[in-house]
Amino acid sequence: MRYMLISLLAHAAALRGPSNAPNNDRRRARLEQRGLSPQPPIKMVAAPPDAELASSLARRTLLTTQKGCWAGWEVSFDIRTGRPKPLDDAYVAEELREWGQSPLGWETFVEDSGDDSLWQRNGYRVLPEAGCAADEVAVAPFSWGVDLAQCRVVASSHGILAADSPRRPSGECGSAVSRGSAVSQPFVDVRTIFGPSDLGDRIRVDVKVDAASCTIISCVVCAERRDSSTEPPFSSPPKPGSARAKGLDSSSVSSRCGPCFVSSKDGTATFDSDGATKLELVDGLIHVWLAPRNNGGADVGVVLGGRGLRRSIAADGGVLDVGRIS
Repeated sequence: MRYMLISLLAHAAALRGPSNAPNNDRRRARLEQRGLSPQPPIKMVAAPPDAELASSLARRTLLTTQKGCWAGWEVSFDIRTGRPKPLDDAYVAEELREWGQSPLGWETFVEDSGDDSLWQRNGYRVLPEAGCAADEVAVAPFSWGVDLAQCRVVASSHGILAADSPRRPSGECGSAVSRGSAVSQPFVDVRTIFGPSDLGDRIRVDVKVDAASCTIISCVVCAERRDSSTEPPFSSPPKPGSARAKGLDSSSVSSRCGPCFVSSKDGTATFDSDGATKLELVDGLIHVWLAPRNNGGADVGVVLGGRGLRRSIAADGGVLDVGRIS
């Protein structure tokens, strides 16, 4: 009896085949008779870390939502007073200067594009003119780009985008730094993009800070509307040797860019005893603040209409954290 039991077990094992065999012969035969084939082995792939996935999705969101043409105003603010800075006289027609009508910013036309992690902007600033020159205005082209893979990119749940990057100072601190005779911590470009509001279809607030000295270097606000690539100056850029954009007159510029969103007396700046700086801009609609951190570096907040983002920045320029303000 014992011999027969052992024989039966051995026969069953032979039918099953080795326990680690990749496929069962009988099962394969039955599947092939039915016109099927065994399922191929599944290749396991490690999922990317949550932070890496979130950053990739944020970059894609930024490039997708910002792609296209925009028209609006670009205004720089004086960090000492919070007031808008009029354009330099060198850019303003003499008649406008005599009448005290120097613009508080640039009327701009920009086109944003991007691929993978490269975010690019090509645009035109309209040169303020008067009289017959306004029938076909002059524009100054400019271009800009940044590698988002080198930025801290965040797409918040309430539709606000951030793309912050440290960089070494160039001419902002004078010739001593550019000659290499002085050493400075990297500035951080804090870029915040808000969606539609009373100011326009998108509002960009670009703040440059020196976290080591807890200082705001510059603050620029752009309020823009969606525009069309079939309109000048996109459709008819100036010809080589000329600054005139065919078909672009001052009336069209005013209609597409809208009125300037600030007045000459708009804005305040306050400086607290603890080293904090607070800017209240655009009739109190935009708030920008910077405060020193206990262990060095600075916290930076940018708020529009009660909602915004806060950054924690180390003294060496690294962006440690981005949080929501609401």
